[in-house]
Amino acid sequence: MYTEDRKLKVTLLRLELAQYQEIAINVQSEINITLYRFDVSAFKVLLAEIVSFIPSSLLRTMLNIPLKANLLNRRLQNIYGINDWTAVANISRELDEFHRLCESVEASLKEIFGPLGQERAQ
Repeated sequence: MYTEDRKLKVTLLRLELAQYQEIAINVQSEINITLYRFDVSAFKVLLAEIVSFIPSSLLRTMLNIPLKANLLNRRLQNIYGINDWTAVANISRELDEFHRLCESVEASLKEIFGPLGQERAQ
């Protein structure tokens, strides 16, 4: 029972990462008018549940995800409705970096747990 619960937490965390990647892609074309935001409320809670499975170097990387997402949320809020193309370009670059960070973490998690939805018991 405990193993199944932990596998579910891994899946939920990976689904959060997939959602962040989708949002980063969707926001790119409408940076200054989007209402999308990254909801990171569950991320650290899920990460805490599976921390014993995660190598420390990957854990440090994963802790950057909610920080960067919150920063992007503030930037998106501040640019909403404003046609500052320099700021839009900077946010676009940050969204690309965030997307790559999420992809990198997911690739590492795939190595540890297998394909999404098929996590191995730890």
